[in-house]
Amino acid sequence: MGYPVITAVPAGTNVTLIGRNGSTTWLKMRLPNGTTGWMSATYVSNSATFPSLPVLGN
Repeated sequence: MGYPVITAVPAGTNVTLIGRNGSTTWLKMRLPNGTTGWMSATYVSNSATFPSLPVLGN
């Protein structure tokens, strides 16, 4: 099962991390314009804070 792409996030964009899935492979984030969604953690560079994020469902 797949999900549609909401938007492309340009490299260097600062986002607010909201949570993660249980395996920390996906991160839920809020963009500067208020849009929220999930992004693969492989595309996010601040991995030191990932384990401290709450685990969220879809």
